[in-house]
Amino acid sequence: MKLEFFTDARLNEMWGYIKMLLEMVAPGVMITFGIFAVGLLVSIVAKSFRQASKEQDDHDYDYQEY
Repeated sequence: MKLEFFTDARLNEMWGYIKMLLEMVAPGVMITFGIFAVGLLVSIVAKSFRQASKEQDDHDYDYQEY
């Protein structure tokens, strides 16, 4: 008696489940990654603006008139 697990019907069923899983899970993963990326980008931009304004305040110029 020969047992075959990888028959055409079973492989088609397995790939159907994998396709369904990817179609259901992928949007959630992409949305989560997108929200994380936007949060990271906003924090980087805010940090650069804060650092730029801090650097402008640190410049002390001495003006002398002759």
